[in-house]
Amino acid sequence: MESAFLICSAVYLLIILALSLYAGRQVKNEEDFIVAGRRLNVPLASVTLLATWFGAGTMLTASDEVFSTGLRVTALEPFGAGICLWIAGRYLAMPLWKHKPLTLADFYRSRFGVVAEKLSVWLTVPGFIGWIAVQLAAAAGIIGLYLHLSPWICVLIITAIATVYTLSGGMWSVTLTDAFQMVIVVIGLFALSYTVLHQIEGVHWLGEWSLAMAMVPPAKKQMVPNELSQMLPWLNLWVVGALGNLPGQDLAQRILCAKSPRVAQKACYISSLAYVVLGAIPIFLALSATLVFPDTFTQPIIPALAQRFLSPWFSLLFAFAILSAVLSTIDSALLATSTLIARNGFSEPGHGLGRYRRTVFIVALLSAFLAIVTPEMFTLLEASYASTSVGLLAPLSFGLLSGQGNGKSAVFAMLGGAGLWIIVRVFFSEAPAELISLPGSFAIYALHARRARHSIHH
Repeated sequence: MESAFLICSAVYLLIILALSLYAGRQVKNEEDFIVAGRRLNVPLASVTLLATWFGAGTMLTASDEVFSTGLRVTALEPFGAGICLWIAGRYLAMPLWKHKPLTLADFYRSRFGVVAEKLSVWLTVPGFIGWIAVQLAAAAGIIGLYLHLSPWICVLIITAIATVYTLSGGMWSVTLTDAFQMVIVVIGLFALSYTVLHQIEGVHWLGEWSLAMAMVPPAKKQMVPNELSQMLPWLNLWVVGALGNLPGQDLAQRILCAKSPRVAQKACYISSLAYVVLGAIPIFLALSATLVFPDTFTQPIIPALAQRFLSPWFSLLFAFAILSAVLSTIDSALLATSTLIARNGFSEPGHGLGRYRRTVFIVALLSAFLAIVTPEMFTLLEASYASTSVGLLAPLSFGLLSGQGNGKSAVFAMLGGAGLWIIVRVFFSEAPAELISLPGSFAIYALHARRARHSIHH
């Protein structure tokens, strides 16, 4: 299958690059590169939102955790992240779009000043680089199954592919390739779930799956823990999933690509539902795998099921479904991070497309390095979600939904939330860091805003 994989890879890459080159013709200025000229309709805005998040965390990392520990981890993926998209549509999409920034840091600058702008960038970037690293490591693992190359070489291959087509057309390129890649993802997921359902011994129809699930250990089917000692970590995981990406540049970038605030809101709602439905399929497959593989099984569960139950050619198709999901997340995160750095991370706003493209290349290299040296992918996935939310969600929420607070309120909340998170993580590793630092950031903002209001009255 190595030759077949190489041939299919060449065809796949040609299609991706053709879409990217076509998209590149649409890019005339910064607005085209960053937010696709604010011209996306509901279907395109929805699919690029879905593709942005539906990557290694959903397809591989969460399913492996479900197989080994049970359904409790679904508080992060897919249910927490799906709820996050709904919250964004309900509360943030329309007011953010009406401000019409090019990046989320633009909003912080207009609402809170330059210090808040710069601080938001450098609080966001580390988490995004970690998020990209998770995707690169996952994609490299899939390539390694077929080409038998060293993991670091596979990481560099995936990095080069994602970088090239992200550079060519910016957000237009990302949107068109996302649409193509999500078609492959949906076909691959349904093909595998249908095949697994009909080939597990004793399971021939959907109604019989419940009988098969009765054989799964009860502890693995428990979504919410009964023990108080485990409730706080579970709530912490849910908070990370449901709130972690609300102040993320990738989410904001897709909201701002929509051609109207109503389109942005509808896209969030549609992608939220689609994310939960599609994300439930890898979870179902992971539970099904407990009937097939022993508890000591250590290989990635979803690829292992594909290799066991699918024909060689369908297994190859599913490998490209996983690669498509991961690549669609990588390009989105690469673009979000690089535009944030290039436009808002320096002393002067970004001018010309050259700075953006150079920054894409640098971010890709840093992420590849992290993917090679960091083995604990689920921990990195959780940390990348959390690190952006703990300091930035309070200023974003207050800034969009109320007139309270000023630049100092935002800066204190950013530093306070991030500082609390670091302190808890370093010195109290067993404590729920996000459950402590996120409310702490909101409290800091509210207290300073109240104090500033009183000082004005007096």
